[in-house]
Amino acid sequence: MQDNEFIEPEQSEFLETFGADRVAISGDVASFLVKIDADPDNTIELTYDVIARSVRVRWLHNAAVVADLYKERVDRLSVDKHGSIEIASRGTDLASKLTIEVYPIRISEVQLAF
Repeated sequence: MQDNEFIEPEQSEFLETFGADRVAISGDVASFLVKIDADPDNTIELTYDVIARSVRVRWLHNAAVVADLYKERVDRLSVDKHGSIEIASRGTDLASKLTIEVYPIRISEVQLAF
């Protein structure tokens, strides 16, 4: 088992890319919530815990959950200036990258064994 550091974006990256603030989750030491309005009907809720190295992404359409994804042992959470979020992890025999494009919303994941 590999124990890597969790790399996260600066708060300003969420604001500059999506116009969304990163908010600390009350009662947790290093957990955050980012709500991104993709359009009037669709919202992406990104929550992550730096210490637990976990990330949850929920896509809501008119308040109904369309997708609810949860990842553990995340190494890196990053924001692309073109409007996407990448969640990457790498273990001893498997690497994965979950990509959430926000404008329009598209979700894809790649897992590679080596």
